[in-house]
Amino acid sequence: MHGIFFASGPQFKSNYKVGTILNIDIYPLLAKIFNITPRANIDGNLERIEFILKIKENFGRPA
Repeated sequence: MHGIFFASGPQFKSNYKVGTILNIDIYPLLAKIFNITPRANIDGNLERIEFILKIKENFGRPA
């Protein structure tokens, strides 16, 4: 069984469809979008999911 992940907003590519993503990768993705530092001891990996973002930078916010 697979879940469905919908994302919309200025950080995400428009009309972009992907195959399966891992739920554990959503946490580091959201941490990047909200400009917070994720915990170090997680299994999620931003590199596996960041391709759905328009840009990979800090989204114009100070680091």
